[in-house]
Amino acid sequence: MNRALFACCVLVCASACGLVGPRHAPSIAGTYQLVSVDGQSVPCCTRTDTASGARTTPLSGQLSLGSATPEAFVAVPAGMYMPSSCVYTIPNGARMHGDTVFTPDGTWYLLAPCGRGTYAMTLTERVDSAGRTDTVAVNSSGRYSWSNTGSAVYLVGSMSGSLTGTGSGTQMMLQQTHFGDQPSQDFPQYEFAIRP
Repeated sequence: MNRALFACCVLVCASACGLVGPRHAPSIAGTYQLVSVDGQSVPCCTRTDTASGARTTPLSGQLSLGSATPEAFVAVPAGMYMPSSCVYTIPNGARMHGDTVFTPDGTWYLLAPCGRGTYAMTLTERVDSAGRTDTVAVNSSGRYSWSNTGSAVYLVGSMSGSLTGTGSGTQMMLQQTHFGDQPSQDFPQYEFAIRP
């Protein structure tokens, strides 16, 4: 009886302490380097702003992803898929202001942050405008989510795309989804990679 109880306690402890089961949870965390824009190796792909005439050429870039567990992406109206952490159900008649939900009964609550991990991205660009050339760094940061079943990545409020490969050979194709509140189909596609 005591041996059976001891064996059961060892198994429970091994499971709770992470000794039984998968050794490592899947992860895409790491630092990725920009390798191409619109399928062309950087530096490339000069774009001209129609209003100002400024010419911008991507030179390099880096994307750092913090640790995040994968999550399911779910269908939302307009045929899009979003990470489940970014899809909320609010009461009928509720109003939203930012991340705050005001319910019809006069109470309010904050929505949980969208995304499971944090990211930081820097794109270095050459800008030619009015006879002057400058090198500028465009920085962005925020939260991200990913799915290992649908190979999807979503940088909250910035870009979405797909993953290929795993571990040290992971590549990521990201398309900017909008600029401010302006959605567009013309934004460039960025390829980031961790090379073995």
